[in-house]
Amino acid sequence: MPAPDVFRDVQELLSREIGLDSGSIGAGAIARVVGRRMSATSCTTPEEYTRVLRREPAEGQMLINAMVVPETWFFRDGEPFRFLENLVRDEWAPGRQDRVLRILSIPCASGEEPYSIAMSLLAAGLPQDRYRIDAVDVSTELLALAKEGAYGLHSFRGVDPVVRDRFFYARGRRFVLREEVRVGIAFHHGNVLDPRSLDLSVPYHIVFCRNLMIYLHAEARLRVVETLDSLMSEDGLLFVGHSELFPMLMARFPIDPHRGSFARRKGSLFGTAQREPPDPKPEPPRVAPIPRPGPVPEIAVDSPSLAKAKQVTDAGRLAEAKRLADAGRLAEAEAVCREVLDRSRGRDAQAHFLLGVILGAARLGEKAEECFARALYLDSEHYDAMMHLSVLKARKGDAEGAELLRKRAERAARTNEEEVR
Repeated sequence: MPAPDVFRDVQELLSREIGLDSGSIGAGAIARVVGRRMSATSCTTPEEYTRVLRREPAEGQMLINAMVVPETWFFRDGEPFRFLENLVRDEWAPGRQDRVLRILSIPCASGEEPYSIAMSLLAAGLPQDRYRIDAVDVSTELLALAKEGAYGLHSFRGVDPVVRDRFFYARGRRFVLREEVRVGIAFHHGNVLDPRSLDLSVPYHIVFCRNLMIYLHAEARLRVVETLDSLMSEDGLLFVGHSELFPMLMARFPIDPHRGSFARRKGSLFGTAQREPPDPKPEPPRVAPIPRPGPVPEIAVDSPSLAKAKQVTDAGRLAEAKRLADAGRLAEAEAVCREVLDRSRGRDAQAHFLLGVILGAARLGEKAEECFARALYLDSEHYDAMMHLSVLKARKGDAEGAELLRKRAERAARTNEEEVR
């Protein structure tokens, strides 16, 4: 396979078309994906493959399909869906029989998120004719999986089997959605960076756009925020990922109404006043227990022993990176971290964290902040990443973001101590 730097034209195309920050998954990971597409198109050189990309739009879509790797499961992170269910039950359903609740899930990946939204609405007692969910993704392959609505156990991490059995039926080793969950959901192929591709009925009362911006460069993030703003009603509610509270987003959506949901309001949703944050120990969920952050899906390997060997190897390489950094050999330490990230397709939280420390020591604060945010995306209870990110936000004058992260870190530390006991 050619060296990663020969794929610069492809990286620029991905940056332009889907806003991908190549550093978020590693240039080596991009090179491997492009290498597979070169084989599939019988191209022998990167230059030849680039010409194919420019000549054949369908190959561009195939490249995007191969590049997008979803990290999703039902009721991921729990609290957003708990908040949604309570909000609909308490504020939308009463006295709103004449209105249809409009919700957008973008990107929707293989469907777990929009279906979780539908299950939360059903659990809140909202009839199927009183909501509509539009689900959008840039990957045609993932959309096909979403429309099929059949999932393996991997998609049910942290989900109560009682909830699973209520909304799914078993078919072999997979679980298939019941029709009541499918009703009211429409899937669309589109790109949030290209509003012209979004043939949607706006505005939306609620938008879920979680764990997308963590992979994008700064310009693309701004375009996403502007697009989402234009798609939402004036009193709309936006759900983002726990690592995506960027200053530009918080400035546009300043109100945080519910602890742990990472929801931002443009205004007072449904005309009601802002509610006080709930007690730190909320009532048990009606849909499913809060899913504790599950392990990051491992890269496919031939056997469990190979997976274990890979983990041992990566741990050893990161220990070496730390030794190099402690000795002041920052460039070498950075190279080792990026090697681990390339091999894991950007899925190693500790590698992102250590890389952030190294970049911070090199006085590259913005890049360090992105690394800590990616570590938190992969491991939402990574205490050290939260604390480092809190310090960086405080230095930038983002007192709200710094305090939010500090409190999250304290809660994570208390939880870990209780588990040890």
